[in-house]
Amino acid sequence: LEVDGLKVVVFYNDDAGSGARCDEVTAAIERHGHEVIRVVDKEQGPEQLLDHPADLIVAAGGDGTVATVARAVAGHE
Repeated sequence: LEVDGLKVVVFYNDDAGSGARCDEVTAAIERHGHEVIRVVDKEQGPEQLLDHPADLIVAAGGDGTVATVARAVAGHE
């Protein structure tokens, strides 16, 4: 299944995960034909993930980051 041109919001936690920089994460998304429309960091808070309509939300960080994003978007379309 190939999907092109998704609008993506990234939640980035620079204190967790493999240490990939935010610009590396967004560049990888864009290199595959998608548009990063917003980057939200942990200081801004996950509630801002839903401020911009997106096709996909990416959680970049560790297990806690993924859980935080999952709780923030649960029940929303």
